[in-house]
Amino acid sequence: MRQLGSGIVTAMIIALCTLSSCIYDGREDCVLSVHFKYIHNVKNADAFPEEVRSVDLYIFDSNKFFLRRYSTSSESFGQDYAMHLPSLEAGTYFFVALGKNRILDDTSLEFEYSDLTPGVSVMDDLTMRLGRVENKCDTDIAALYDGVATATLKDGSQRVDIELKKLTNKYRIIILPYDGDSDLKASDFDFRIEADGGWLDHEGGKFCEDTLAWLPFRVASTSSKASEVSSAVVADLSSSRLWRDEKSYLIIGDGKGGEYLRINLPWFLSLQGIAEHRSEWSDQEYLDRQDFYSITFFIDGGLFVKSRIIVNGWVLSLTDVSLG
Repeated sequence: MRQLGSGIVTAMIIALCTLSSCIYDGREDCVLSVHFKYIHNVKNADAFPEEVRSVDLYIFDSNKFFLRRYSTSSESFGQDYAMHLPSLEAGTYFFVALGKNRILDDTSLEFEYSDLTPGVSVMDDLTMRLGRVENKCDTDIAALYDGVATATLKDGSQRVDIELKKLTNKYRIIILPYDGDSDLKASDFDFRIEADGGWLDHEGGKFCEDTLAWLPFRVASTSSKASEVSSAVVADLSSSRLWRDEKSYLIIGDGKGGEYLRINLPWFLSLQGIAEHRSEWSDQEYLDRQDFYSITFFIDGGLFVKSRIIVNGWVLSLTDVSLG
C-alpha cells in the first residue's frame, strides 16, 4: 500500500510539473487565446471576419516594456477566429493589435509600424506613420485598425479579447451640374483634403502634428446621353482619422489654382449623424464609426449650390451656414 501511495504521489507531481510546463511549450491544452472583434462601426455588428486580413499583436509587460510581437494574415479569418499562442506567466499584460484590410507586399506608401526592441522599447514607442511623398498621399491606402487591451492572467489556459477601431476613411466626391445639361470635365476641378493623422500613436491618437495633403487616387469624368444628367466628375480619396474639434478641410479647386469650395470636413460630416444616432453617439464617435462617405455637390455656372448637398443619401441644406 505504501508503494502504491508513493506511486500516486509521484504521478501527481509529474502531472503538476507537466501542467506548469505547458505555460512555456505552447501545447494546445494550455494556450493564450486572443480574440478580435470590430464592432465599433455604424452597423454595430462584428465586421472583423469580413474586413480584416492581417493582424500584428504586440505584448507588453506590467511596466509596459515590449515583450514580443506575433503576426498573422489570412484571406478569411472566419467567424470566432482566435490567435493561439504560448501561455504567459501569471501577471498583468498590455496588448496592442494593429490590423489592415489587405495583405501587403509593399508598405512604403502605407501606414508602417515602428520597430521595437524587446526589454528596451516601451508601449509609447509603438506608432504608425504613413509613408508619403513630399507630405502628400495620393494612394488608396489599406484600412488601418487598432485595439488596446489590459489583462491580468493566471497560470493555465488564458483568454484575451481585443476590440478594434478603424482609423482610416474613404471618400467619394461627386460633382453634378445643377441644371442637368452642363458639360463637366475632370480637368475643371482638383480635390484635396488637408488634415492631420499622418502619424498616429498606439491608441489611434495623434503622435504628433503631421498635416498631409490627401489627394485623389482616382479621378474620372463620365457622360451619358440616356440620362437627365449629361455629365459628372467623380473623385476617390483616402484619409486618416478625423477629429471633430479640429479643423480639417475638403478643398475643391478650379484646376487653375483657385478654389470653388473649402469645407471644415469633420464638422460637415458630423451633420450626417444627427438624424440616425444623435442620442447614442457623440459627433466624435460617429466620425470614428463611419468610414465611408459619398458626398454629392451640385454646381451651377461655376458656383456650388449650398442648398443641395447629399451625404450618404441624406440631403443637407447649408444655406446661410458657414462652411469653414
